[in-house]
Amino acid sequence: MLDFSQSIKALEVTQNILILPSQPVDGDSLGSALAMYRVLQAKGKNVTVVLTAEVPEILKFMPGTDIIQQTANVYSDFVVTIDLKDGKFKNIEHDIVDNKINIIVTPERGTILPEQVSFPKPDKKYDLLLILDAADLTQLGDFYIQNYSIFSEVPSINIDHHASNSKFASINLVDSSASSTTQILFHLLKTMGAEIDADTATLLLAGIITDTGSFQNSNTTPEAFDLAGDLIDLGARQQEIIKHIYKTKQLETLKLWGKILSGIQVDEANRLMWSSVSQLDFSETGTTEKDTGDIIDDLMANAEEADVIVLMIEKADGSVHTSIRTSTDSKDASMIAAAFGGGGHPRSAGFTLYNQPLSQVEPFVVSKLKEMLGGENNPVVAENQSETLFAEPVAQAEPVIEPVSEVVAEPKVVTPTEMAGSPFMEIPKLDETAVVENSAASPVVNEENRIDQLAREFVSKPVDSNTATDNPDESGPTIIKA
Repeated sequence: MLDFSQSIKALEVTQNILILPSQPVDGDSLGSALAMYRVLQAKGKNVTVVLTAEVPEILKFMPGTDIIQQTANVYSDFVVTIDLKDGKFKNIEHDIVDNKINIIVTPERGTILPEQVSFPKPDKKYDLLLILDAADLTQLGDFYIQNYSIFSEVPSINIDHHASNSKFASINLVDSSASSTTQILFHLLKTMGAEIDADTATLLLAGIITDTGSFQNSNTTPEAFDLAGDLIDLGARQQEIIKHIYKTKQLETLKLWGKILSGIQVDEANRLMWSSVSQLDFSETGTTEKDTGDIIDDLMANAEEADVIVLMIEKADGSVHTSIRTSTDSKDASMIAAAFGGGGHPRSAGFTLYNQPLSQVEPFVVSKLKEMLGGENNPVVAENQSETLFAEPVAQAEPVIEPVSEVVAEPKVVTPTEMAGSPFMEIPKLDETAVVENSAASPVVNEENRIDQLAREFVSKPVDSNTATDNPDESGPTIIKA
């Protein structure tokens, strides 16, 4: 059992709390965020939930989705202070030239000297960051890219159940044996003595149901059933969750699924099944990427002839996100994804490739998967292909979190893979005696040998069935350089 003492202390002594669920959003990340919002607001806290991605239509039934914001100002306004001494001036105006703001102050007499001008440091608006269901900070999407400095200045709590979690926060509550993040939250809230009403119970149950595939996936432990029963006793509306998530699909979504199903291909020798969906498919069916929903999990449940199922989705930015599911402990989805720079769980994982169209990514990925599944000893990515397929788009570049200092440095552009091997030099603490729970520095990855090593290991690596999950929640977009 996790030690919740530091987390409870943090939630008690802080007043302004920013909740950040992972993206792409699912029932677990959204249920976790909204449940914590309800509990903390009831305790008189000032709470904000920020999610830069759109909430899928099937999840909008969840209580409280209307309070979600797409952005938040994490600092107070930047102020330029001018001591006019006699307090008199003729005019103040500003203009913008070459993307620079000129503030023009005309004193009544004399001139303004440099020593009369000061720049008070903006105040931070939040005392605590609560990051939910995210294996790493890149899963916070645009919010992280736009506000990276706040993560080195404000204490944070990381609550997650992914085995690939990089333990990036001041306090890390990570349990990879849990079926969902809401399962961890249930224990936290009970330890806090928080009231769990019917709406909060519904949010927590939604996380368990979606991440266990309605109790069909292998991460459905006896505890998951027990907790579900406890939540139903507290008023959780199980049938409402099932209806909206599993029994309600628009005609457009069914058309999209038809295209995916008609494009299925099977390699019987390697027990591999795959399909893909393009932006043209989305356009022709009037759907978007979020409408792919849980089709890959439905395929996994009904495809007896395959041990590994892969779905490649062409995204609006031109990247291709690949989801992987496995049905046997001898095939580790997280290790397959890691060979392409991604991650996830033993039964459910994913990765993203950039700078090549789906028509080229699909045969490339399938070829490498066949080599890995066939037990080839040296499935190395060709150098010329790796430079283009794994090239990082500039707009997606990730900044390193720098140590806390009086002046925040400009971001140094690195890849998430590089960052995974570079633990924060300093993480904000709640006080000088705070102990980081369950924390561990991420190992440094030898990039040159990574793909070869993983390819050799994954077909033979034993997987602990007590911790294996096939949670459809993946590690999110991963930007790498091979």
